[in-house]
Amino acid sequence: MKKGFVHKAGKGAFDYAGWPSIAKLVDGTLAAVFSGNRMHHVCPFGRSVICYSKDNGESWSKQAIVVNTDFDDRDAGIVVNGKQVLVSSFNNNYAFQRRDCNWKDDKNKNLINSYIDFMEGVADEDDVGSSISVSEDGGYTFPVRYKIPITCPHGPILLKDGRYFMVGREFAINPLDRTKGKEYNFLPYGLYYMFSSDGYNWTDPVAIPLPDELMKDNMCEPHAVQLKNGEVMVHIRVQGGPNASFKGLRTFQTVSSNGISDWSVAKDLGILGSPPHLLRHSSGAIICCTGRRDAPFGEQAMISYDEGESWTEPFYIDKDAENADLGYPCSVELDDGRIMTIYYQHDNKGDKNSIMYTIWDLPEKK
Repeated sequence: MKKGFVHKAGKGAFDYAGWPSIAKLVDGTLAAVFSGNRMHHVCPFGRSVICYSKDNGESWSKQAIVVNTDFDDRDAGIVVNGKQVLVSSFNNNYAFQRRDCNWKDDKNKNLINSYIDFMEGVADEDDVGSSISVSEDGGYTFPVRYKIPITCPHGPILLKDGRYFMVGREFAINPLDRTKGKEYNFLPYGLYYMFSSDGYNWTDPVAIPLPDELMKDNMCEPHAVQLKNGEVMVHIRVQGGPNASFKGLRTFQTVSSNGISDWSVAKDLGILGSPPHLLRHSSGAIICCTGRRDAPFGEQAMISYDEGESWTEPFYIDKDAENADLGYPCSVELDDGRIMTIYYQHDNKGDKNSIMYTIWDLPEKK
């Protein structure tokens, strides 16, 4: 395995970075998107940025801005369809950020609150939500941005028929953080999927039926891959609630049928790790990568050689994480068949979070 950095953080006030995704552009360039310019996990200064590598990760360009609203832009996803490239992102309003900031014992607490005091008077809360930014020049400029009703960390996928497919949780502002007297129109709590044929216009969101006991837990951050038969497999992050039969981050799986219209009962894959990212390898294998936030911390992968019917035991691709603030791994296949997986975690004690990668070989089928 080979490890490296897209963004190597230090102790600077705005060095924190997180929630990356990666794809290969039509010209062969690797493009990594993530949230940068941050002080903390929740931070009013975050923006979604993109970096490029033309040498398989040996070097990376400086960060270029894709999304920089007045709010906390985060969780960037990316999908490539020829010259058209979509980058997804979402943000939080200032009431949410203030609540998060006020429990911190941090020297920047007063600075952040002062900034929020000012921005609450000038920022337009209508810009809060999940969005898609569109490039038509192969992923180098993103002049168009529009909002969508669902969100997921790694964004849409591209189906074999040329359509985009996106699965995500409803975007909603917590009732604790809503402005009194303001009308909000969010989808009900749940997971939904949508299609787009052109990257701009999407079908109405359709709910994926989930067991009642799963809907009681913190269920979010799904990702999808298309199966050889044309159906779609979705993996879901589930974080057990107070009455759950398990603890920690888990990954559940549901599979579509009848032309991506019906769904199997979501099942627990039995691993401590989430949120998931799914990648179809050129060998036909499907790779699922997750972050493990229970000790031993790190980034892990598991492989299915039978279209998700069974999975190998998870194995570590990075087990050097200092703490549980890590994860959101996302993978891309390199030209030689190796896999590059990027993720965020601490590199050195006291530093902010870096965007790191591991290049690894697909294990032989046993």
